[in-house]
Amino acid sequence: MKNSQIKSRERVSRYAEVYTAEREVNAMLNLVGHESEKIDSTFLEPACGNGNFLIEILRRKLKTVQQAYGNSKKLFSRYALLAISSIYGVDIQKDNVEECRERLKSYFVDIYVGLFGVKPLNNLVSAVSQILNDNICWGNTLTYSNGSGEPLRMFEWQMLPDGNFIKKAFLLETMDTDESAGIVYNWQ
Repeated sequence: MKNSQIKSRERVSRYAEVYTAEREVNAMLNLVGHESEKIDSTFLEPACGNGNFLIEILRRKLKTVQQAYGNSKKLFSRYALLAISSIYGVDIQKDNVEECRERLKSYFVDIYVGLFGVKPLNNLVSAVSQILNDNICWGNTLTYSNGSGEPLRMFEWQMLPDGNFIKKAFLLETMDTDESAGIVYNWQ
């Protein structure tokens, strides 16, 4: 986590942007510790900033995945994708969204390398990137719109028995299924 809680005074003034410190992140997540450690528990951070909450949630989830599936690259990869697919964030600042996505992806890669001693295959990193691009959104949760002013869409990911994923789009404001429901994503 970054030590500084602000990027600039202007951003604090204009957007009330102040990052939550690590101590507070952990204290709050400890209140729901059992949920933050479950692989498939869903978390939505409506003002995610650069990801201080989301990186800690991912850390906890991947620890659970590692304990259960750390002796198999295939199973670890499959359940790590499930963990990542249950983490959502929205932020009004595009640079925060990009930084958050990169932090989460880099953390996954670091854990994978530390566990198996090799970098994950490109298709696995691409799957992580795809999920993060869909789940960490540039937008405004107060207006339910994305950075382009269109309705904010989120995706529900479901792991199929073969380890592939299906994603279903929905509109955040109404939680109604969107027209792009049912896209199968084959990462293997």
